[in-house]
Amino acid sequence: MSDSVYSATGAVAPLREFAEFALINDCVLVVDESHSPGTHGPMGAGMVVELGLEGLVHYRTASLAKAFCGPGGIIAGESELLEMLRFEGAPQVFSSAALPCNAAGFLRALTFVRTAVQRRERVIANADRLREGLRKLGLRLGNSESQIMSIYPGLEKTTVAVKSYLEERGVFGSVFAWPATPRKRSLIRFSVRQDHTPDDIDRVVDVCAGLGKRFAISEWKPLAPDTGSPATTRSVAGTTGATADVLPAAGPRLTQVELPDETEARTPAGTSLENRAETP
Repeated sequence: MSDSVYSATGAVAPLREFAEFALINDCVLVVDESHSPGTHGPMGAGMVVELGLEGLVHYRTASLAKAFCGPGGIIAGESELLEMLRFEGAPQVFSSAALPCNAAGFLRALTFVRTAVQRRERVIANADRLREGLRKLGLRLGNSESQIMSIYPGLEKTTVAVKSYLEERGVFGSVFAWPATPRKRSLIRFSVRQDHTPDDIDRVVDVCAGLGKRFAISEWKPLAPDTGSPATTRSVAGTTGATADVLPAAGPRLTQVELPDETEARTPAGTSLENRAETP
């Protein structure tokens, strides 16, 4: 089981390798797509579709609280399992039914997401611009390749101080600390939106430039090695296919098999780099 885009670091999972491993070892592969629908794949269909892995991923799950801006989630897969979950899945059994207004909202959002080609392109361009600017400052961003990227102050006390420094200057991010991260490995996550302007992005970089004068940013270590390279350039129809390798160093070494190739903010009160889903 894996995310397609890791929510804390913005890294893209090596889904091709996972699919290869599952195929060779007769495993079931479950991919959580919560942070890729809307931003990745043809018509925002997500990373699995972008990589052409629909036939190799058995089940897909996703939150609808991100790009689809509503309370809910989805599970896609074989009908037999889905029928079983109706009776055996505790979240399903003990949850209220989806309201008609929410269902209608999701359908409208789906239509909106499918046609938001230029918005997806702007998200990618904004993320690349911010990533490049932060790395030029000496901030290590790990292997972020998406609209999500994080800085890694590490110590909880330092992370709170950095958060306060940024917020005092109108830049907002989410703090991830223990138990969401290992102890002393806290981070601050930035999430880029399509309606950020180049000036917004540059302002964030300018604010972050002051971090080096107050904090020992050279000692900040990402949760995964920094690739030090620009994000993988994607088009709305597909991707170059290069993904960061986030497998543990001691993980299985996989043999190569042929898998299908892929086809296909401005804010008045400050610049927010947190997820704010756009209401269609």
